[in-house]
Amino acid sequence: MPGDFEVNYTVRRDEPDRYVVEDIEIGGATVSRTTLFAGKFTFGHCHPHPELYICIKGNGILKIGDEELQLSPGSAYWTPADSYHQVYNPNIQTLVFLCIWKPIPG
Repeated sequence: MPGDFEVNYTVRRDEPDRYVVEDIEIGGATVSRTTLFAGKFTFGHCHPHPELYICIKGNGILKIGDEELQLSPGSAYWTPADSYHQVYNPNIQTLVFLCIWKPIPG
């Protein structure tokens, strides 16, 4: 059937005391759902593909380069390709956000 594609679901627990990441890969794109625990942060990084961040629960800070953006339910931010970015959760409640991205072929 045209348009059929594989769907893969994985859970990453690289740093289980800090966060849990659930990845759904579909049609070459990935939707990552990250649960970032209270008082924790993700490792800052950059990569060649852009990403869309969408906050679905809690409050936090998305740092893109030198800019700090407020995350709250419903907020969405575009992270350009090759830009340094990191998420902080300075609160006592869990922060949950989606990150949607697709690798650039190369």
